[in-house]
Amino acid sequence: MKMPRNANDVLIKHLSGALPAGVLEVIGVHDVEIERALPTEQNSVQVKQEFTDIVWELRDGTILHLEVQTRKPTNLHRFLHYDAWLAEHFQTRVRTVILYNAAVAHAPDCLDIGCAQYKVENVYLKALDGDDTLETVATHLANGTWEPADRIRLALALQMRHSQSADDVLERTLALTKKLDDEYEQAYVTTLILGINGNQLSKAQRERLREGLKMTSIVKEIWHDGLDEGMQKGIQKGIEKGIEKGIDAGKKEVARAMLARGMEISEIADLTGLSLTEVEALRDA
Repeated sequence: MKMPRNANDVLIKHLSGALPAGVLEVIGVHDVEIERALPTEQNSVQVKQEFTDIVWELRDGTILHLEVQTRKPTNLHRFLHYDAWLAEHFQTRVRTVILYNAAVAHAPDCLDIGCAQYKVENVYLKALDGDDTLETVATHLANGTWEPADRIRLALALQMRHSQSADDVLERTLALTKKLDDEYEQAYVTTLILGINGNQLSKAQRERLREGLKMTSIVKEIWHDGLDEGMQKGIQKGIEKGIEKGIDAGKKEVARAMLARGMEISEIADLTGLSLTEVEALRDA
């Protein structure tokens, strides 16, 4: 099986767009309050397709720029160019975080151009505690408190640092995924695991995933031995559906908070995009 070259970038970018707070907490970036996503394609900046740019405006008016690197240390000159444009265009400070997968253990975090120094924050998945990450998921499953960020924990866990062997970690990740009662949710998490880790799993490990998890139509598209384009569409389909589900869940959480504050049902429906019936059902639950 050959995974699409930029599967990691596609998956993480789409998931981040739907659940930014969850992604950032999982990778160790805390106390960040997202206000809105900003467009990443700017006319004055050349953005190569091999990189993923995710940019958010924070509630304090500053900007958070998240980059995902999957193969080698990045060229900081390119990010300097991009961040300088952001700082000038939005007239604010820019914080840049670069997330590296398990293939990269060291990368530059400072660029000295003489008249100025450019600093970024590097996050290495291999340095994160994978044992603790999987234990968090296990606790949430046992307590019935599964949350969207747990999808990301399972998807990224194989890239983290563990006290057990890679095969043992895969088995535990598989066992936790199988505990999901919702067949759709299980398919979505499986899609993430395959898309993010496919290139780094051995053939035997990929076969173990295929044997151990339910092969829904979404997952089968990824495993199909066809063209990269076909598998890319399968991944996109799964993630887009997952984003839709995640956004819907987020709307309901916001609606519950509004109900708790005594806001009118019609106003809540207008603000969240939920129907009156959906809001009423939340109120009566």
